[in-house]
Amino acid sequence: MSNDQIRMQQIEADALSRLPSQSQPGLEQTNNKDAQTITDPSPNPTRMEKLRANTKIGKDFLVVHITRHVGPGVLASIAYFDPGNWSVDLQAGSQYGYKLLSVVLLAGLGAILLQTMAARLGCVTGRDLAQHCRLLLHSRPKHKLWFRRALLYPMYVMCEVGIIATDLAELLGSAIGLSLLIPAIPLWAGVLITSIDVIFVLAMAPTSSGRPVRAFEWLLMTLVFIVFVVFIILIRKIDPHWPDVFNGYLPSKTIFQPGALYTSIGILGATVMPHALFLGSSLATLDRVSRPPAIIETLPVDEQKRTYTFWQQFGRAKRALFWVQRSPTNRSPIMDNGSLPIEAATGLQVPDTAETEELNRPASRPSQGSSRVAAQASDVNLNHEENKVEPQTHAQAGPGRQNNTLDFIKAHLSHAIIDIVMSLLGFAVSINSAILILGAAAFYYGGDGQVLDAGLFDAHDLIRDKIGRPAAFLFALALLCSGQSASITATLAGQIVSEGFIEWRISPLARRTITRLIGLVPSMIVAVSVGRQGIDTLLVASQVALSIVLPFVIFPLVYLASSDAVMSVPTPDGGTKSYKNHWITMSFGYFLFIIVVLANSYVIVTLAMGDA
Repeated sequence: MSNDQIRMQQIEADALSRLPSQSQPGLEQTNNKDAQTITDPSPNPTRMEKLRANTKIGKDFLVVHITRHVGPGVLASIAYFDPGNWSVDLQAGSQYGYKLLSVVLLAGLGAILLQTMAARLGCVTGRDLAQHCRLLLHSRPKHKLWFRRALLYPMYVMCEVGIIATDLAELLGSAIGLSLLIPAIPLWAGVLITSIDVIFVLAMAPTSSGRPVRAFEWLLMTLVFIVFVVFIILIRKIDPHWPDVFNGYLPSKTIFQPGALYTSIGILGATVMPHALFLGSSLATLDRVSRPPAIIETLPVDEQKRTYTFWQQFGRAKRALFWVQRSPTNRSPIMDNGSLPIEAATGLQVPDTAETEELNRPASRPSQGSSRVAAQASDVNLNHEENKVEPQTHAQAGPGRQNNTLDFIKAHLSHAIIDIVMSLLGFAVSINSAILILGAAAFYYGGDGQVLDAGLFDAHDLIRDKIGRPAAFLFALALLCSGQSASITATLAGQIVSEGFIEWRISPLARRTITRLIGLVPSMIVAVSVGRQGIDTLLVASQVALSIVLPFVIFPLVYLASSDAVMSVPTPDGGTKSYKNHWITMSFGYFLFIIVVLANSYVIVTLAMGDA
């Protein structure tokens, strides 16, 4: 509760306490010595006072939202306009004009629905979607181990395939953008140069003791803003026919044409990204309210002044760059999640003792910075020698399964949902629409009739010839920024997936090296054998592959976010409060799942018949 809300309550309470004694002028009654004395003879605050207080509350909410909570939605939106989106949106615009804008809008609304579910799941439970999938599929001792693994590992492999397909699009898009900016750089060299993005991941880790690093988020938000501004300039220069553009957002029977349906499914796979749901659920668990612990100041003096030789520093750097290790499987939930209370909205500070306890947590990745009630800590054995906690399932754990506290949820959930909705509508849907509009205006309406399979190279060349070299430079710059920012988020999502599903932690460099090498082989084969046209085809195919992976992520997300056993938290009065999906939201989620499954079935049959 903010100071202004407290003040309003004090004013109203003081006014009510004065009602019986209005016949005694000059007598001032107050139950709180800090409450402001009411000089107005009216027992209630004036309308202007209420308006002023509400304005101040709204301004404080906006300031807190911008300074502390903006970031997760923008980071999640990066996945929704990566280079794969560029390729499939350009193809849709060049082949069908503005007719598939309705698919972009519907896919964006579906992405908002699923992304808010993922944020709600992470914020309420303190665990990301990958960790919940392991609890749901693997942590069931009554079933045989081989049966549990048969459920868990195929789903994990599907998620990894989706991340590899995502990284393939990022790899090609970043390399194409760099080669367009500097034509002397060949495509293969661009792939190697753009791999430097992992340095930013290493330099600015996404979490620090379960808290976000704002510099990391602001870096990616800057890249998103560059892409957004570039497309505003390009759309302004190309000047499309706006009545036709707005008509494109209305559903059209063009969608059901064989080629258009294949492209529409590619748009769906490019817009609703599986790895973005894992990333969004993980970012929602971060504590954005409490102060970070004072780690350096509380270290022993000898550790603060310790110096290292050159070879010791080299060894430390090597271990930091490339490592793979097993996460502890039997860690205590309290030790892993902590019982650190968050700062209240009234400005209360975290006690130093709690900050000291933060330093004693294990080195494994925390369950994302959630705060726990202190009473829970007394019910758990924290002895390191006997710290063997049986794996919990959702059914066994129930409402008291160390979910986040009500204070934590109230301080974060509304901000997270607002951030996601504004970011996806303001950036993802807008940029995807701008790409399709650009392709339609430049190729379908501006060329000699319908142009098939217009790709990134074709769009760059046409913009250069029709609008000018500065506009083509901006197009290539936006493509490079989009690929690099999406590549970083794909690396983070890959770490979340591997640690959550199989409890293996891997360094960003190892993750980037493995996924990039896997994506490098097919991209280089296609680039050498087929050329530019083959690269654009491979980009569209990668987005269709993402759409095929999508149902394996949607179903567990909707199921978990709609479960009382997962989404319930204890209340101070001894009851529970459920944050599960409303039945309407759950119905839309399952409806989206069915639509994706049917569309994927059509694509698989079409590909098998050789018609696509």
